[in-house]
Formats: sequence, C-alpha cells, structure tokens
Amino acid sequence: MVTRFSSVSPITPSISVLTPSWNRGYLLPLLYRSLLSQGSINLEWIVVNDGSEDDTDDVMKRILEEATIPVVYARYERRVGKARSDNLLLDLSRADFIVWCDSDDCFIPNALVKLLELYYNSNSDSFPVLASAGFNVDLDGWLQTPGGLPSAAYSASLTTVAHNHPGDMTFLFRRSNLRGLRFPEVDYVISESVLWSNYYREQVAVAPHIVKVMNRSLPNRISNNTCIQYSRGMAIAISQDLVRPHAILPVKLYASFIRYSVHGDMFPFSCFKSIPFKFKPRYFSGLILGLLLSMYDSIFKVVDKTHVSFDSSRSLEPSLFFSSHYNRNYG
Repeated sequence: MVTRFSSVSPITPSISVLTPSWNRGYLLPLLYRSLLSQGSINLEWIVVNDGSEDDTDDVMKRILEEATIPVVYARYERRVGKARSDNLLLDLSRADFIVWCDSDDCFIPNALVKLLELYYNSNSDSFPVLASAGFNVDLDGWLQTPGGLPSAAYSASLTTVAHNHPGDMTFLFRRSNLRGLRFPEVDYVISESVLWSNYYREQVAVAPHIVKVMNRSLPNRISNNTCIQYSRGMAIAISQDLVRPHAILPVKLYASFIRYSVHGDMFPFSCFKSIPFKFKPRYFSGLILGLLLSMYDSIFKVVDKTHVSFDSSRSLEPSLFFSSHYNRNYG
C-alpha cells in the first residue's frame, strides 16, 4: 500500500553531511558552498580523504580555516577504500540525521530543508519511516532515475521505491535508525546495496523534488572503469541479492556472482559459504556461465585484483582535523 500526504512544518534538527573523497579536491569548495545554501538548519560536514594524491589536503585545510559551520576532516595517508571511509564517516557523525554526498555532487539550495520537512510530516509512532528521499540530476539537468518525478510526495517500502525509481536517489536517514550499520571492509569499493538489503521492508518518504546535482563526467568515476576491479566487493554485494527471496533467480545474477568470486579469490570455498547453494539446473547454468566469463576476462581484459592491495592497508589510522565551529563536547 502506498500512502500519500502533503508537505508541512518548519523544523530545526541537526544533519551530518557525509563525504568520502578520493582525488576530488578541486570539487570540494563547490560542495561546501552548496551546504551554505541550506537555510537555517544545523549542519556539520564530515569529509574523509581516502589517501588522495591531489591537493585535497590543502583545499580542506583552507575550508577548515574559513568554515562558518562545523567541519570535520579525516585523512588517510594512502587509500583504504570507500567502505572503510564510509564506516569512519558514520563513527564521526553526531547529528540527528545523516545524508551522504559524494565529493563530485552538490545540493540544490534548501534541498535538505525539504527532506527534513518531508521526514517529520510522514513519520509517526504508528507509521515509522526509515528515511526521506529526493531525486538527482546530472550537470545537463537529466534526471538520474527513469520515469520522471512523482506527481506528489508519497511513502512506501524501500522495495517499492527502488522499483518505482531505479537509479541514483538521495536519502536522508535518521541516524538512530542506522545504529550498528557497517559496510563490509573487503575491497576498496562495495555496492551500498549490500547494506540496504537489510532495510527493504522499511518505509521511505519520497519527495517530488530534485535535491542534488551529480557530476557524471569525471574520469575516475567507478562507472567509467574499463578493467575488472573491486571483484571481491562485487561478489559480496551480489551474494546479498542471492539470499533474498526470489520467485525466479536470474541466471545472469548467479553467473556474475561466480565471475567476481573467481576474480576476488573467493572461488570455490568462500563464495559458496556466502549463499545456500542448491543444485538446480538454473544454478548449474549460472555456474558454468560465470566460470566461462571469468576465463574470458582473464584472456581478453585487464583484471585488477584490488582486494590484495586493500588488505595491506588495514593497519592505517586516520588523522583528524576540526574547524573552529566544531564543538567536541557535543553529541
């Protein structure tokens, strides 16, 4: 069942904006300026530098000196990966709500106010809501989910929202709803779906608004990679899809799991521990197809075993820096 409602009410809770960044220092001032256009809400901005080799360090230290909002900057000496960066961001956040914003994105003015209003207008003891959500566009104004904006705000399960709007959306979570949340630290990159699979039955309030602009043209975007990378992270994420109930399990999905398990050095033992393996014709077809795809990759493509260098970074600890507006005794 989909519940619809209208918008209301000004509120003043706090929001932690979480930004992992890798070699995107030149874009961080634009994101920072977009945070200053969010009205009178209480914001803190937390940035984790994932071992960038550009001028991110200098850029963030200038922002710390000039910041008019609380800013936390954490820096790793070399790359530790997005999952570990996201876990540190969660550990450092102290506000009532959290929202992720990658370093190549920025918010529309007053976007966070609209998401807060929507959350409070839809959440109640009898109808708890996991998050509120809004839509994203690219630099040319193209919506990042097919089908256009909904005609009005509505609330539905995360499963329904993902079905109605496949693609990139922005979610504002109440931090208490995500207590204990951890991204599996198995590779430099792992899909966020590995965690959201735990919340598919939870309710999400969807705003008929554009809230964020995404820069899709950068050369080091993960989606622009042409070689096989982050295989262990891909395999773990796909395994979460496989264990969820499916009326018909797609052979392609199972083949992808086998393919990335091979490249992630999980095949055969570790990968079959991840899912309940049942010998059925479609599973066998996926197994053969996945093995053939992994052999094709090894012969005709570049396979980068990123999980090997990731494992060598586990002992690294971050350095922390704070703006003058940051109250360390808060939260």
